[in-house]
Amino acid sequence: DLYVFGGVADGTRVPDVNRYNAVSNSWTPLAPIPVASEAPAGALLNGKYYLVEGDTGDTFNIYDVASNSWSSGPPRPGFGDNYGAAAGAFNGKVYVVGGGAGTLGSDVTSVYDVASNSWSTGNPAPQAFFLAGYQTVGQYLYVVGGFTPSAPTNSTMTMRLDMATGTWSTGPTFTPGRADFGLASDGTRIYAMGGDAQGAGFFDSVQTVTALDTSAWP
Repeated sequence: DLYVFGGVADGTRVPDVNRYNAVSNSWTPLAPIPVASEAPAGALLNGKYYLVEGDTGDTFNIYDVASNSWSSGPPRPGFGDNYGAAAGAFNGKVYVVGGGAGTLGSDVTSVYDVASNSWSTGNPAPQAFFLAGYQTVGQYLYVVGGFTPSAPTNSTMTMRLDMATGTWSTGPTFTPGRADFGLASDGTRIYAMGGDAQGAGFFDSVQTVTALDTSAWP
């Protein structure tokens, strides 16, 4: 199953949640997010999806897959919004990194502990960013490209957070320097799909797909 949470449709923020089943090739509408925002960020952990609000605020909403229902958690401390943040989850913790419309990105790593229902601050990311591609692969959260605080300049950095140790490392230069794209993985490679091209301002989308073999990291 693939879950799609919120976003923007024809210029309007939507709270819609939809699930795509690859076996039946069909979509199912689910319980909407309690708030509509652009570029929220979230991660799946033990049957629940933890989602920070995007550009409109700092709510923290938790979706229970089994019951198709939402509950609320404590907001991410120190942020008015989480526009374009990245998120991953591992071993009872949810990691939310970067983001923020008002600041045009940040390098802050916020760590939510599910058991204690509380936040702490982790090691900062190597670079401030927002609207990067991100994907969890096992214990690692990959963050690729995105916009920097000097937007619309795009980042060419490839970063990886080891969520088992809380440490960051950097990988090969992301030469295309794209932002606002989807990042996917097949387990040994990550794929940066589409996004905003380098050097021409915003909304200059491309269809390019770029792959990185992560088995040889960094």
